[in-house]
Amino acid sequence: TYSANPPHQDMEKDLGNLDNLHEPALLHCMGQRYFGGDKFAKGVEALYSTFIGAICVAINPFAPSGGVWKNIFKIEDYLGSKTPVMLNKKLQPHPWSVGDMAYREVVDEGKNQAVLICGESGAGKTECCKFVLAYLIGKKESTVERLDDKLMATNDPLEAFGNAKTVNNDNSSRFAKCMQICLDAEGRVIGSEIQVR
Repeated sequence: TYSANPPHQDMEKDLGNLDNLHEPALLHCMGQRYFGGDKFAKGVEALYSTFIGAICVAINPFAPSGGVWKNIFKIEDYLGSKTPVMLNKKLQPHPWSVGDMAYREVVDEGKNQAVLICGESGAGKTECCKFVLAYLIGKKESTVERLDDKLMATNDPLEAFGNAKTVNNDNSSRFAKCMQICLDAEGRVIGSEIQVR
């Protein structure tokens, strides 16, 4: 048997802070956050991302039958955070948090960073990639017009060469992509290089 966590930890945003850290506790807390504390509520304010230390776990927010999800997140709140997003108590975990952590390490510390986005077919990897790209591009206005659209437009031609239909997704990738984002000395995204394996 496993020890339960106190009810006030049901919506904990960093699962590393749980009193009892085991698989049932992690799944319970992520489920509570995903359903906004009430899995039967209409118009659920889903907290579909959760930290486990420096890792951001994002659950694809498919709408339950009859429910309508509300988007309660605004990228401007994350971009405007003076402190690192992960330390900002007013902001919830989100893939933008990962973009913030990587951006600050590159710009402030001069360290190259890697963001690993993984999951099963249909899990939302492409959407998470869009979130991280939008954050990185939004930190400083790029000199390249509509850069985020241009970077994401490369996805479709690449996927046309290596996809297959699965139970969860009509266009499941059969390869891994590595997108290297290039910043200038001012911290603006100026381009990218994409490798396929």
